[in-house]
Amino acid sequence: MPVDIHQFVSPSSDPSSKEREAAPNSFMKIVAIVFTYVFHPLLLPTYSFALVIYTNPFLFAQYDNLTWIPILKVFLNTFMFPVLSLLLMNRLGFLPSFEMKNAQERIIPFISTLVFYIWTFMVFRKSGDPTILSMVMLGACLSTSVAFIINLFRKISLHSTGMGVFIGIAFGNAFMSAQDVLWALILIVFIAGITGTSRLILKAHEPREVYLGYFVGFMMQMIAFRFMA
Repeated sequence: MPVDIHQFVSPSSDPSSKEREAAPNSFMKIVAIVFTYVFHPLLLPTYSFALVIYTNPFLFAQYDNLTWIPILKVFLNTFMFPVLSLLLMNRLGFLPSFEMKNAQERIIPFISTLVFYIWTFMVFRKSGDPTILSMVMLGACLSTSVAFIINLFRKISLHSTGMGVFIGIAFGNAFMSAQDVLWALILIVFIAGITGTSRLILKAHEPREVYLGYFVGFMMQMIAFRFMA
């Protein structure tokens, strides 16, 4: 009697089949990791400054060819100094892991980052620079403060919170800019979606934590615009 060998070999038991299934998953994880690092929350104030400065050339005409100066300032104050403080906390044993998977591990880094954000806001508030830069930093301060409070009770995605602020800045900038910058808003919404999806692919958050982050970030930036308008 002829025997069909396919009845004994299922697709899932075929090594080549498993490899084909694993390849797309591995690629997606690599893309997710790249987006997680490239669009890390601590880098978003720098990207936001670059957005508003280079899409509003007339507003920043006084800088001439030195528009990189405020971008460098915000990069140092909102990325380099917080990162150095995290490295120091890890070295001293106050921060067990840089992944900060639970809410308790996030408390000290939250406070440290918020201090640098408030300091940066005060620097630009008193610098005489266009108000929109202070608006950006106020949105960062408000969103970080609210996320910190929420973090005491439940987990929230800081990546999506930062992207929510970024969307809010692009949205406000679309109305403030003398140029047509709708393309920037569309692009940032697209990037925000991929970043949030990346956090889900990496199983760092549940969907509701990501959605909550978007909402908090966007609303806090809208409040910042309203407060300083």
